[in-house]
Amino acid sequence: MRTAQADSSRFLDPDTLRHLQHLSIRSRARVEGAMTGAHRSPYKGLSTEFADHRQYVIGDDLRHLDWRVYARNERYYIKRYEENTNMKVYILVDCSASMAYGSEGISKYEYACRMAAGMAYVTVKQSDRAGMVLFGERIEDYFPPRSSLTHLRSMLDALNRCSPQKGTNTAVALHGMAELIKRRGLIIVLSDLMDDPEAVIRGLAHFKQKRHDVIVFHVLDNDELSFPFEKVATFRDMESGEKVRVAPKDLRDDYAAELEAFINQYKRACYENNIDYVTVNTETPHATLLSAYLTRREKVR
Repeated sequence: MRTAQADSSRFLDPDTLRHLQHLSIRSRARVEGAMTGAHRSPYKGLSTEFADHRQYVIGDDLRHLDWRVYARNERYYIKRYEENTNMKVYILVDCSASMAYGSEGISKYEYACRMAAGMAYVTVKQSDRAGMVLFGERIEDYFPPRSSLTHLRSMLDALNRCSPQKGTNTAVALHGMAELIKRRGLIIVLSDLMDDPEAVIRGLAHFKQKRHDVIVFHVLDNDELSFPFEKVATFRDMESGEKVRVAPKDLRDDYAAELEAFINQYKRACYENNIDYVTVNTETPHATLLSAYLTRREKVR
């Protein structure tokens, strides 16, 4: 019998590790950290990348005087540089009951776990700090950001122990984390977003008000995207338990229109708030999707 620890290793299988081996993830916004790293900080210091000037005051190191500026206007100015800093990445995984649905042998929750594991692995591999949140009706579990492989294993084990259940209150979790996180970082949300879109959008915007960089992976099953059903069937809401018997062919067009409006509402709001939005079909291999996304993000950073 395999242990939970052994089971959790499936989230980082050899194929995923091969795809992610040479990739990195960077913040497009300035981040705040306590250690030297690869990301631009909002604080000005004396590192390697020139930022701007400030007027000289008594006590400043004369080595950083800009003599060219002095030659032009006979005033003393100090060169200021961007400080580089480490990045904190917070990965928020939806574990509500609707995430248990899966038509291709993998549930939305399992798919989100594999995406989360891949993002956490890349973060830790580049010596940044990864944290994780499991949420449904509320925040179920929280791992503060750290950069060790032991911490990565603990997060994978938590994903493995958790099973999707109960209802959804995505907005409460988003607002709660936005208030909890004090320094700017990268927020990654993995969810089917099956909740009140306006409330969820306000939660996402809360992160932007705090000046975080935000990525939303909208995880949907292929059945939800294509509605391939043909025969009359009973559909059950996985969170409320409500059942309704329908003839799929009678509502296929209306369903497609509602789904398009649902997705577009999130797309538009994310665009307006400068949030990265990605619609994810669980039929797409997660390692392929992650590799393509991180490669594209690095090119346009």
